[in-house]
Amino acid sequence: MAEQIQAIKRHINSVKNTEKITGAMKLISAAKLKQSTDHLIYTKEHIEPLISKFKQVLTCDIAPDLYCEENLEMRRFEEGTVTESQKDSIKELCILITSCKGLCGGYNSSLIKHAADMKESVATIFSPLGDKGFNYCSRHGFEVFAVEEFADTYAEHAHELSYEQIYKLSSAILELYRKSEISKIKIVYTKYRNPIAFDIDTQLLLPIEKASSDKDDDINNNGIFDHDSGTRYFDEIAEAYLSMKILRYIAESTLCEHAARRIAMKNANDNAVKMIEMLSNKYHTARQNAITGEMIEIIVGNESQKLKKVQRIIGE
Repeated sequence: MAEQIQAIKRHINSVKNTEKITGAMKLISAAKLKQSTDHLIYTKEHIEPLISKFKQVLTCDIAPDLYCEENLEMRRFEEGTVTESQKDSIKELCILITSCKGLCGGYNSSLIKHAADMKESVATIFSPLGDKGFNYCSRHGFEVFAVEEFADTYAEHAHELSYEQIYKLSSAILELYRKSEISKIKIVYTKYRNPIAFDIDTQLLLPIEKASSDKDDDINNNGIFDHDSGTRYFDEIAEAYLSMKILRYIAESTLCEHAARRIAMKNANDNAVKMIEMLSNKYHTARQNAITGEMIEIIVGNESQKLKKVQRIIGE
């Protein structure tokens, strides 16, 4: 009985230590959630307008005097204007954004399952940003884009990647698209709904749907965009466009990650508190049983002594 009581006591102390850790992690995740919310708001206010302008340029019309076979290549980023070789390519590239840390509930597993389902439906090359997704793709034999060149980028925290790193990766991915080795570029990320809910979403990055006309825009997509810089002008804009889109989705995914981790740590903390209460009741029950057993032994011993004394008197 004494060993059982000591085992329960050690278990209680262990759970209390875990409860302290999960409580601290919950507070840290709550603070990071606030920072990530501010970062996403900043991204929407400053990066999305640039993305919109780049999108208009990439889908604008070409001046009639430049409308030749060579310059038709400038429109290859627009949906509906892909080349025949791109149509023949069945491969797609998927940028998968996961975290580098666990303890965030089903956040990573949901993303990975969604990406695996995509692979089953169409041949897919993966560009995983985040150690969890990168390790899964490597272990399960998924085709990873330029794994030797970008292994360090894939294994790093997505939200810690610099614009230069994202731009370099975007340029390499776009080179595949230019060579018609892939037909589409997609991104799988978590879409933020509220502090307790998010959705797994897939967005098509390339080819681009043509932007709707807006009279107030600096660039009118129904008008004519005149240029003499050749296709490189569009290539550089496409690289910047893709880089900013990735950064924007990383910001939203990071917010969802911290929200998921805060919820997971809150649930773990609550469960630890309930377990401590349950173990405490078990400990007190075992302790009371031990005390009761000792009292019974004392009473039985005392009664036994009395009985022996009575028997001795009767025998005399």
